[in-house]
Amino acid sequence: LALLPQAFSWSAVLLMIFLHWLTASIGICLGYHRYLTHRGFDLPRWLAYTVVFIGTLAYQNGPIKWVGQHRMHHAGSDTDDDPHNVVKGLLWSHWSWMLFRHTKFDDTERIETFAKDLVSDPFYQFLDKYFIVIQFIFGFILLGIGGLPFVAWGIFLRLVLVYHSTWFVNSASHMFCLLYTSP
Repeated sequence: LALLPQAFSWSAVLLMIFLHWLTASIGICLGYHRYLTHRGFDLPRWLAYTVVFIGTLAYQNGPIKWVGQHRMHHAGSDTDDDPHNVVKGLLWSHWSWMLFRHTKFDDTERIETFAKDLVSDPFYQFLDKYFIVIQFIFGFILLGIGGLPFVAWGIFLRLVLVYHSTWFVNSASHMFCLLYTSP
């Protein structure tokens, strides 16, 4: 869709590059990963909510489920307790783990146990429940501002790139470690 002539504009390409940086780097890496998952630093509440909301625009689940599953990953890295265990292969680790329902990793109670510090926050509950709706609203806003090119590049192509950027951190880094640390 993004490569069709009627869906192309240089402003849409620039929007996609900016939104990729914003949602992947600020939203997922800084907000979901460093701030929420690892509690690596403190932020004023308004700024924390803003950064986590931006993470929601990456469309990788709401913060509670994302953090819960990522903490499971860290607790059992590259074992059967890891949702995206690289020992099962690069493709599994990169994205195919998401194609299957995993009772162990999708269980709401277990996710909430791993993300117990987030579960009681009404804002994070809202983002977790409505992250899909938020993306649709964002898409309609982009449609109103820049038409089809902004939606094609600012939503669809951006999400593909953000997904692969995020997945690549896991699959490539863990595969590299597995290959070079194994006897």
